[in-house]
Amino acid sequence: MLAYAGSFAVFALLTLISAFQAYSDEANYGLARAGFTAYLSVPAKRFLIYALLAPTVFWMVRRRPFSRAQLAQSFVLYGAAAIAFTLAVCAIRLALFPRYFFGAGPPLPRTLATLWQLARDNFIVTTYAAYLPMVAVAHAVELRNVARRSQLEEAALSRAVAEQQLQLLKMHLHPHFLFNTLQGIRTLVRRNPQAADEMLSRLRRLLQSAVQHDHSDLISLDQELQFTDAYLQIEKVRLAERLRIELSISDESRQCLVPHMLLQPVVENAIKHGIEPSSAPGWIRIAARVSGGELHVSIVNSVSKTGSSSAGEGVGMANTQARLRSLYGSRAGIDLRFARPGEATVAIYLPASRRQTPEPRPISSSITSEVHSAG
Repeated sequence: MLAYAGSFAVFALLTLISAFQAYSDEANYGLARAGFTAYLSVPAKRFLIYALLAPTVFWMVRRRPFSRAQLAQSFVLYGAAAIAFTLAVCAIRLALFPRYFFGAGPPLPRTLATLWQLARDNFIVTTYAAYLPMVAVAHAVELRNVARRSQLEEAALSRAVAEQQLQLLKMHLHPHFLFNTLQGIRTLVRRNPQAADEMLSRLRRLLQSAVQHDHSDLISLDQELQFTDAYLQIEKVRLAERLRIELSISDESRQCLVPHMLLQPVVENAIKHGIEPSSAPGWIRIAARVSGGELHVSIVNSVSKTGSSSAGEGVGMANTQARLRSLYGSRAGIDLRFARPGEATVAIYLPASRRQTPEPRPISSSITSEVHSAG
């Protein structure tokens, strides 16, 4: 029904254009008849027939488009269709408008001989004036539809590949931080069994949180901070006073969406390469703000004198960079800098997107000794 509605709309417009052109041509020479409506009859009847047949031509092109690979078959098919189209036009004309010139003169006899005579007389005009333009337009529409379907399929395939890559990257992170945490527990089992038991309890809560968001590629920054806080509580048991945490999180940034496990690998690297090698107390400062439509997150930590300038460029950093690139392309990135002596900075930027119905839930850390609210 939509095809016929569109066909009638197009040919109604062509009827008006054709009638207006005929009226203007005769008016310029002073030959115009009673009024503009007198010029509508002939083109309206002609284009009505075309409007009835146009959807059939479009259907044929959609089912069997002209193919260079099958050139001979295409010529035979479209040539036969041209003959059938002309016969159909003449048959409808005889059935609905049997008079000569679509209304003038005596009616034509409705016989096969008359139909054949009309088809022979009008084949070239009907083919070039109606059939071939319809075929050309139908092919243009079909090419556009094919291109659009191809783009949609390509986009769907790209999303599927990206989601699979993200899942694989996340699966890579899970055993990595679990192995490192279990290594920390192992070192405490003999010299401090109570602390080791506390770490196991907190590890259980951390894994429960990881499972809760396992199928979510994006969570709010506030939720990610809570997950990171659970990890830091484990490290706090092991490092005690050697670990100090500072937070500076703007209210606006808390509801921004970030990849799950975005911060934990970076914080783990900061502890492993910056704080753990030193016997002196160390610190980590996590800050987040929104600027210019981007979310900027920085993780700054103290670095021991023996720390290397390439420390921390391991699995966590590479994995985080790959996930950001997969999700956001060039609109996101991560950078490790040693701008000041004894200090390492990881800067992350990504688009500041939010859920439509945010549910604020401020983080409260039991291990935070200094909290700076930038809001």
